[in-house]
Amino acid sequence: MTFAGMSGLMTMLLMACGGSAPTTPTVAVAENPPSVTQLSVHENLAALEESIDEAVKEFGLDVATNAVRMFRHTIWVLADEDTIKDKLVDNRYELVGEVIRGTDQAGSGINIWGVESPPMSGGQAYVATTGDNLVVAFRSTDSDDGWELTLNVLTDIRSYPNKIDFIDDSVPNAKEYRKINVHAGFHNEYLRYRNRILEYVGQHPDKDIYVTGHSLGGALAVLSSFDIAAHTQRPVTVYTFGQPRVGGKKFRQAYEELVPDNYRVVVDGDPIPRVPGMLIDYEHVGKLLQFDGEGVQLAPADIQSSALFQLLDFPKHVLKSYYASLRELQSSCNSSNSFDSDSCLNVGWLVTAADAERESSRKAWQVVPKDSIPWENIPLDQVTIEKIPVDKLPTEFPDLKMPPWTKMAPVRKIFVDNVPIDEIPLDSLVDKLELEDTPLDDLLSDFSVDKLPVGKLPLDKLPLDKIPVDKLPLDKFRK
Repeated sequence: MTFAGMSGLMTMLLMACGGSAPTTPTVAVAENPPSVTQLSVHENLAALEESIDEAVKEFGLDVATNAVRMFRHTIWVLADEDTIKDKLVDNRYELVGEVIRGTDQAGSGINIWGVESPPMSGGQAYVATTGDNLVVAFRSTDSDDGWELTLNVLTDIRSYPNKIDFIDDSVPNAKEYRKINVHAGFHNEYLRYRNRILEYVGQHPDKDIYVTGHSLGGALAVLSSFDIAAHTQRPVTVYTFGQPRVGGKKFRQAYEELVPDNYRVVVDGDPIPRVPGMLIDYEHVGKLLQFDGEGVQLAPADIQSSALFQLLDFPKHVLKSYYASLRELQSSCNSSNSFDSDSCLNVGWLVTAADAERESSRKAWQVVPKDSIPWENIPLDQVTIEKIPVDKLPTEFPDLKMPPWTKMAPVRKIFVDNVPIDEIPLDSLVDKLELEDTPLDDLLSDFSVDKLPVGKLPLDKLPLDKIPVDKLPLDKFRK
């Protein structure tokens, strides 16, 4: 708002408060010194502008910090049950029930392509709680049989789809969800763990839910989070690492509506996030945090998603690669100047990088000759999975120190139409939002990110010269 506009507002306020408007307009407003009230409002708006900028930067720091926090679970879930329990206790978590083994569940012989098969994921997941939070963690493939099967499934050019069949009639939009196709292999693999996970999550109805996994475990985390959110109607936050694509465009749209707080972490060059896809238009879900080997976030213009990967790309997929990059990201975020620049994380890029990846993938597949297989010359039988003995996990992956777990602002309080709130011009907001529904009394109290409801104007964006007098909180202005 211009200074003249603010002055006009204050004249209107004086009249509304029982005062009188100036009767002789011979002196220009600009020549009068601003009143204390004018300065107070102007300074308040400036302070709130800065507060919103800080809130967005704090959100970026939380995204990065919780990425590291969730990645630790992808390491812990590799161990045997006793070691998992000890590691969870050491970090102030409590295991819910038992570690869930895919081979122990009823229906463990669920077929993938019509034949019985071993679990692709290494057959393990767990649910754990700490404070107000609950974590569901899926293990990535760690066995020769499981890895060979996983690789065959991921690189199968047909990438068979399967309609989602685990949605109950009680779920809102159940009919629409059941029409959606997802990758059949991932869908059927998830069914090994589903009942126990829903049971354990249901035992803690007041916890904030986080779901995580690496590689195939990330694909299962996506399906599990969709399932949990649909059946419990509770918010779910998801972090995946090196996750393959799970479904097509319809699944992405339904998933992002149901699970908006979804972050896909990728080390640049990792081939697994580039599959499957060809005969079926698979698309990645969620926001994308992609970084190089030094933990530096990639700009959207630098995102590539070509299916023409090489054998030498596979080491970028292993847990050690992600651990090294996340350690560097954490160091950057902990640096003293992380709030003075975008050196930690650019929040806007989380959305635009995801869009760039989908566009890059689309263009990449357009140039692949029909009936050809981009990776047909790669000796997949030579691609091995990293084997780390349980007793070597602490040596290979030293624990990364974590700050106390604070509640993270949900995506819908930081983004409006996928644009960070600190980047939205006033004119666009005025067109989108209904001023009559704006709770001015709440917004004019001390600012915090928790008071930025979606569909409502942040205070620094309020067009005060356009709001009817009877909607203004005059008691606050009198003070």
